[in-house]
Amino acid sequence: MSTLGGPAISRDSSLQCCIDVLDANSNPNNNSLRDIVNTSRPIYLQGTTFAGTGAGRYIRCDGTGAGSNLVGSRINIATTASQIDRFNINSNFSFVFLVYPEGTGRIFSTGSAGSGTTDNCIWQMWLAQSQFYWWNGGGGGTDNINSLTGVFFTTNAWNHITVTYAATGAVARVYLNGTQVGIQAGATNLVDRTAQTDLQWTLGGGYASSCFTENTASRFQQFLLYNKTLSASEVLQNFNAVRGRVNL
Repeated sequence: MSTLGGPAISRDSSLQCCIDVLDANSNPNNNSLRDIVNTSRPIYLQGTTFAGTGAGRYIRCDGTGAGSNLVGSRINIATTASQIDRFNINSNFSFVFLVYPEGTGRIFSTGSAGSGTTDNCIWQMWLAQSQFYWWNGGGGGTDNINSLTGVFFTTNAWNHITVTYAATGAVARVYLNGTQVGIQAGATNLVDRTAQTDLQWTLGGGYASSCFTENTASRFQQFLLYNKTLSASEVLQNFNAVRGRVNL
C-alpha cells in the first residue's frame, strides 16, 4: 500500500491497524478516519480538526482538556474483542507514527479510555519526547519500572517514529526517521492490561498521574500498529514510504 505513488509500507498479516490521512480508504470524505485493516474498528475523534491540503493534509489534536479524568483533544482507537492487537510482556509489537508534535509531552499512550470519551485511569505505556514508559500494575508515577530515555522526536517538525518491542529479552527500541535512537532490554514484571475493558490506543495525549491526563498539541498523518517486532530494514522501509510527503 502506498500513497502519492511512493514505495509501499511493510504490510503483511502482522499489520493490525493502519490509519492514514492521505489514503482515501482511511479518510474517505477527507474529514474522517477509519482503520484500513479493520474498517469496523471504532475511532473516536475528540476535539480534533483536519487541516492542510494535498500531501500536507493532517489531523490535529490541540492539546486542550488536560485534567483529572478528562480526555480533551485527542484520538482514541479501540482495540478488538479478539485482543490480537492488545500487547503484554510476552507479545511482540511495533507502533509507527508520522507526527508533528508541537510540544515535548505525551503524544501517544495505551490503556483504558472508557467508552472512548472518558478515562478509566488504567494506563499501560506512553511516549513523550524524552521517554517511552511501560508501567507495572501498581499505578502512580513512581511505579514505572521500564523507562527508555533519549530524544525521540523534534518539536514543531515532522517526525517518523517507530517503537518496537521484542518479548525475547524484553527489548524495546525507538527509531527516529529510520535510525535507532534508543534501546532498553531486560524489563521484568511489565503490566498485562489485555483483560481490561475498553482498552484503546490514544494519539495526542496520555496518563500523567493520579488519573490526571496530559495532552500535547500534535498533528498526525499516519499511525500503524503491528503484532510483530519490525526489523531495522522494515522500519526504514516504512520511513522511506512516507518521507517524501513532509520532506524528511
